Amino acid sequence: MFDRFTVAACWLVLLAAPGLAQNAGEVEGSVINIATRTGVPGVAVKFFTRLGTRYETTTDAQGEYSIRGMKEDEYDSSFERDGFAPPAFTSALFRKLLHVGGPNPARLDVE
Repeated sequence: MFDRFTVAACWLVLLAAPGLAQNAGEVEGSVINIATRTGVPGVAVKFFTRLGTRYETTTDAQGEYSIRGMKEDEYDSSFERDGFAPPAFTSALFRKLLHVGGPNPARLDVE
């Protein structure tokens, strides 16, 4: 027979599950030097929504990055490092929002 604590714990798990699912998004990618075709380490990578949700990371030694646990949404992005021009898609003419969410990671590679 279940006691009150067990029943309360079960309800807590059931109520928390939808909140966990909302933060299941992931984005991954790489930043490549267009001249040398090698990964660029130390790039500040930022993803943000128009409502202010923001996630940040930095590329590793191979120019790779990943962010887990993101809220499902449409994200704008920026990639910055001293000595490098911003990617071409940062122009308003080329900008496209990235959808993050679902069972597979979103991927965004930039040069």
